[in-house]
Amino acid sequence: MQKYLLAIFVSLVVAHQMVTAEVTGQATAIAPFVNDDTFAAACVDVGAVNVVEIAGTLLKWMPAGAVDPVEWTGGAALADGMVRQLQQAGVGNAYLVIGLADIHRGGGPLAIVTARTGQSIETVEQRFRELKQQLGGDYVDIQRKGDFVLIGPKLTVARYVAMKSSDRPDLVTPLLQHVNEHAMVSVVLCPGSDFRRVVRELWPELPGPLAPLKGDIIDRWQHMEAIVDPLPKANPRVALVAKDAAAAEQFAKLWHDLPKIVAELGAQSSEVERAKSFAELLTDSLPAKVEGTRVAISVPANEVQLEKLRAMLGEAAEKSVEVSWRKQRMNQFKQLLLGMLNLESANNRYPPAAICDKAGKPLLSWRVAILPYLEQTGLYNQFHLDEPWDSPHNAALITKMPAIYADPDVHLRQLAREGKTTYQVPVGPETVFHDNVGTSIRDVTDGTSMTIGLVEVEPKRAVVWTKPEDWQVDLAHPRVGVERSDRDYFTAAWCDGSVQLVPNTYPEASLKAALTRSGGEVVDRP
Repeated sequence: MQKYLLAIFVSLVVAHQMVTAEVTGQATAIAPFVNDDTFAAACVDVGAVNVVEIAGTLLKWMPAGAVDPVEWTGGAALADGMVRQLQQAGVGNAYLVIGLADIHRGGGPLAIVTARTGQSIETVEQRFRELKQQLGGDYVDIQRKGDFVLIGPKLTVARYVAMKSSDRPDLVTPLLQHVNEHAMVSVVLCPGSDFRRVVRELWPELPGPLAPLKGDIIDRWQHMEAIVDPLPKANPRVALVAKDAAAAEQFAKLWHDLPKIVAELGAQSSEVERAKSFAELLTDSLPAKVEGTRVAISVPANEVQLEKLRAMLGEAAEKSVEVSWRKQRMNQFKQLLLGMLNLESANNRYPPAAICDKAGKPLLSWRVAILPYLEQTGLYNQFHLDEPWDSPHNAALITKMPAIYADPDVHLRQLAREGKTTYQVPVGPETVFHDNVGTSIRDVTDGTSMTIGLVEVEPKRAVVWTKPEDWQVDLAHPRVGVERSDRDYFTAAWCDGSVQLVPNTYPEASLKAALTRSGGEVVDRP
């Protein structure tokens, strides 16, 4: 009996020492890499991560068309393979820290990786080095510092290696608490004293219902946290820890009053009403619960509420995604016109619609001709310019279509996988692309700012990007080929490099005038 009790006692002591060592190791992992500049830290339990399951869960919450299922599944499979390799290598936790000094071009967060108990940190480091190309190649640096592997952008890693740390229990303690509670993912947002001071000093006068809020609100909360448990439970939740109970009640009231605030801040319009209804659904589905100094928000378990929340987030995401696609498309057009204009500066002519042989037979598209002006000289040099686009050699390059020719809309990603593009020039006797020699600017007598040089055609008219084939304009019916059935506009770039969204309702007479280079018409731009 005494031996039995002794065994239990020894087991408890050993267990306590192991837990103490684990907590100490976690604190040691993150504490040397935080200071007053640090405003956020996170931890991922790599061993608990199942990428495929997480990706499937996220996909359910995404609106239709937000991502390409093929690319999403492929990306999840690639990430799953990487995570499994890291798990097999003995990776324990991966911590992330980020400070204000990391927010710049070439910067980013620092990852601090540990090895599981009994595993070798050398093996962990080696596996990350093997995966370096997939993690970012030469942009990423990997260094070992003691029992930890540091990973991040080169500038970030160099900064943290040389950084002098300072005690941040306000940030580190709550993070480690969730780590010790075996959260799969935990994030803590907690600005340092300097950040809070700047917010206090620069706090503006707020309008309407927000006017009572002053700069001292930054001091009325200690930190915000987000936690996700291992799947399948997940149980995602967010909380704000306030300075005192009164501050917690104030923050909870702000969340509860969100619909009212939205309504009072905006003028009466359908958009404001929609935003107000979103806010009402958000606050009803995700109510704020005050627990002492803690304001907690959890995802509801009720399936009806969940479905409403998914629908709301889906609608909001669809609008956001469409805006993102539109901006990306316009940026692509600006770059393509800039490429054309740079070619014109070098040759005194816009690119011809096609690269031709000596007999005048079209071989390759203008999209190939401007590659050197799109920082794609390496790809350009791979083409045999004296062979047609579908010769055995050139046909092998179709799959290398640069991303700038691919519409960002996920519904059109299959076209990109086939090496096809909807970005085309208007071809016809009166357009800028009326021959295969190239038009000089002085021949665009209507003015480059009044003449269209590039359009996106309807998807069914997509062509292989290297093929010398584009939109054949019918000036009697100029909207045929560009008018869209899936949205109310198409994108067009003018010969001076400006880009516009052209509504489907743009008058045919105006579109015809904009497509001709020297018609002498007065062009009424959209």
